[in-house]
Formats: sequence, C-alpha cells, structure tokens
Amino acid sequence: MSRALQEATYIDPQGNEVRTMHAVRGSKGEQTTYIDVRIGKPEVVKQAFTQSWNGIANYVKRHAIEKQS
Repeated sequence: MSRALQEATYIDPQGNEVRTMHAVRGSKGEQTTYIDVRIGKPEVVKQAFTQSWNGIANYVKRHAIEKQS
C-alpha cells in the first residue's frame, strides 16, 4: 500500500511529473500517514517536506562520511 501511495503522481501546470502523496511520520509509536499535497493543510504539507528534506540531508552526510573513510 505504501509503495502505491509513494508512486502516485500528477502533472503540474509547468508540465513536471510530481508526487501526489507524501508521508508524514508521527512521533515514536504513531503511524505514518500519507497526505495529498494538492489538498493538504499547509502546516502538514510543510511538515512532510521538512521531514523529506531532513532525510535527504542525513543521507548526504552518511554518504560523505563513508566516502571519506
């Protein structure tokens, strides 16, 4: 189910194919929910994008550490 939600896309007005659904992870023990960025509340969409940004930043840091080792 999560894979199907992650792969859902649409074409925006600029002609770009973008993801429709984004995950919002709760605190420990809470379930991950998926929101539609086209109709989601702005504060929840911002939280989803912030979590995604932090994940990318952590990946880049780990990659740099491994490359330098």
